[in-house]
Amino acid sequence: MSNINNWLLELGLAQYAPSFERNAITPDLLEKLNDSDLKELGVDLLGHRKRLLQAIESLQKNSVPAPAGNKRSTQLGHALAQPDASDNTLAAAGERRQITVLFCDLVDSTQMSASMDPEDMRQIIQTYHTVCQSVIESYGGKVAQFLGDGVMAYFGWPIAHENEAERALRSALELVTAIKAVQTNSTPLQVRIGIASGPVVVSRTNGARNNIMLAVGETPNLAARLQTLAEAGHIVVAPLTRKLAKNLFRYSDKGLQQLKGIQAPMQIWQLEGEEITSGRIAGEDAAHTAFVGRESETAQLKQLWSHILLGQGKVVVLIGEPGIGKSRTARLLEEHIANEDHACLRMQAS
Repeated sequence: MSNINNWLLELGLAQYAPSFERNAITPDLLEKLNDSDLKELGVDLLGHRKRLLQAIESLQKNSVPAPAGNKRSTQLGHALAQPDASDNTLAAAGERRQITVLFCDLVDSTQMSASMDPEDMRQIIQTYHTVCQSVIESYGGKVAQFLGDGVMAYFGWPIAHENEAERALRSALELVTAIKAVQTNSTPLQVRIGIASGPVVVSRTNGARNNIMLAVGETPNLAARLQTLAEAGHIVVAPLTRKLAKNLFRYSDKGLQQLKGIQAPMQIWQLEGEEITSGRIAGEDAAHTAFVGRESETAQLKQLWSHILLGQGKVVVLIGEPGIGKSRTARLLEEHIANEDHACLRMQAS
């Protein structure tokens, strides 16, 4: 599915990638999609459907003629895989994102290499990489690089979610358990993990589509530095990541630490586990800073609630980019009607 994911990303429609993947849409099926199919895939906006249909038509026109006996799917797959001018532009200019970076390292791998047959060690590293990739991708992360016994993953690229820090922390907790469960003839495997959040610029090393996308900025370096401070089987978290994850997790205070390459000492935290809450919204800090903006939206919600009290049914859908305050706006309404008779039902889903 990576070709289709990249294609949607370049069209500015990466938010539909999970739906395409969930419905098993492969390159050979693209030319068969029509407006009705796109609606069923959850592409509700007419402009987005038009853009997708236009791009599909362009793929059909630009696909490479297939030799006799080849299937049309080969042509479309080849067309999707070809880098174009816009792809080279993206590689050169990069894309600015706020992401959460997870850096995972296998503990005592050097000693293991010295005491094991190279083939056995190779098998362990391959299994370790497979487990890491499986866990990270299950939480919506993207493995950016395998660095020997190290793994660097991005949460927030190429597809952004509203809770990247939360996803990264949950995946880290599962990684510690999953790697420890790997069967070896030596001692059980353990990892140490560092996690940091912040702005980066993501770009390829050149225009070739098969090259790795790298995030440039302080965040990946910080995650790697934090990993070195973690003890075996533990996870160390930067302050911003802890703030973004709200009160959904428990931590122990590791105090101020001077990190190599970081000018000022930094307060860091060791992740201990998940808090038991009734959901992501309930797990947010009670002591929020003042909610600035959204006065018009919150006033409209309050007005609609007054109509409901008069027996006029209403439905409101809050739509927007990740992280702009949709959940917080909903919570403000809940606080506003806290003393009035109502039922509140929370559900989270793809």
